[in-house]
Amino acid sequence: MNGKNVIKLLDASEISPNDYSSARHRKMTLTRREFLGSALGASLAPGAVRTILGAGIARAPQPEVKGRRTLGWRAHHVAEIPRGYQLAVADVNGDGKPEVLALSSEKNIVEWYENPSWRRRAITTKTSRNISLAPLFRKGSLRNGIALAADFALEDSEHGGSLWWAEPRETFDSEWSLRPVAAIPTSHRLRWADLNGDGNPELVDAPIVGFGARPPDFSVVAPLTWFEPPEGIVRPRASGAKEEVEGWTPHLIDRSLTVVHGINILDWDGDGRDEILTASFEGVHLFDSTGRGLELRWKKTRLAAGDQSPKPGISSGAAVRKGSSEIGVGKVAGRRFLATLEPWHGEQVVVYFEERRGQLWQRNVIDESFRDGHALACADLDGDGNDEIVAGFRGTGTSLHVYYATDASGLRWERQTLDTDMAASGVAVADLDGDGRLDVVAIGASTGNVKWYENLGNS
Repeated sequence: MNGKNVIKLLDASEISPNDYSSARHRKMTLTRREFLGSALGASLAPGAVRTILGAGIARAPQPEVKGRRTLGWRAHHVAEIPRGYQLAVADVNGDGKPEVLALSSEKNIVEWYENPSWRRRAITTKTSRNISLAPLFRKGSLRNGIALAADFALEDSEHGGSLWWAEPRETFDSEWSLRPVAAIPTSHRLRWADLNGDGNPELVDAPIVGFGARPPDFSVVAPLTWFEPPEGIVRPRASGAKEEVEGWTPHLIDRSLTVVHGINILDWDGDGRDEILTASFEGVHLFDSTGRGLELRWKKTRLAAGDQSPKPGISSGAAVRKGSSEIGVGKVAGRRFLATLEPWHGEQVVVYFEERRGQLWQRNVIDESFRDGHALACADLDGDGNDEIVAGFRGTGTSLHVYYATDASGLRWERQTLDTDMAASGVAVADLDGDGRLDVVAIGASTGNVKWYENLGNS
């Protein structure tokens, strides 16, 4: 069976309503993690709902399903952006309302949209082939901005990969100041994390491939790296004087994985410092650090193998596809799960649960209808204490979906289609309208759009 479970689509008539065990309701609060500036993703609009059962593994009898718990959604147009690739959410202007930041991978466009008018404001038009942005906006901080990765070219793994620090000027009507950080070819994912538990952010950079990697297998390992920011960014002077942003010091985390497409930052074990999850050709790995300051030592643990049955490329002459492409984390009935898109730019939405400590997590395919899957997030959208999965693809039939767990095992999921006019390259989750409910914002590639989906509550 190639390590995957068969899926069976169920009619509502096959499901008996009953009580549903769930974890205690968890409210989203702002903590020390404010500085991360990246949100989980999800998005929905009125659409079809179906229930999916991951079958084919031995397990205890399933609890009965409570019934449909899908949410109502209202889609709002934010902007048009050619070949939209990535977005994030952060309070850029300090008014307490989260703004949307976005970039184009095709045009020299990195911009933000002011909430609630969604007025377009340029961050920079001086960089090209933009691929990733990571906002760093901390309440009360004198130094805020974004880390930006540009000059991306998968076919050229020996050049490009410029990293920048972009900082707002005195007026938001001007483009932001740009200062160089480093250059690592094929830099692909940037995220902020508190890696040593000191309450200050470090910048994580995940190049997708290693120097000199070539298709079809891109077999050169990628240098997963973290940067120590200059003191002027981490601890700006109380006087407000802006020191030169120099001396971003790089530190190697790992050099063992190939085609590292997605990363996720979270405090995995509750020790007060962030860990890193990666999605690569080798599957899903957890990187956990020990030590303090700059003397960090890293332990790598393989949690999941991903789809190791190589698939043909999505275009003529493209690389083979395997492993995992995106990684999210959630909980159902208090039990943690991993959500992935598989293989690289793949067709499958997959959920993993840990069955036995020290062994690979159990793989359950809950959907395999995607084409070029590229957007994924997990969040408690309906406030019941259980996390939903938001996932979308940017290939033919472009769609964005929300998946709801319908039993405490996490093996049964309902799918709700949010939007078929969204070639989702990225999603984020945040309360955009201040009503206490998490909304979804998404960016489209071939559809060239940014939308936010207002969470209307239970329908």
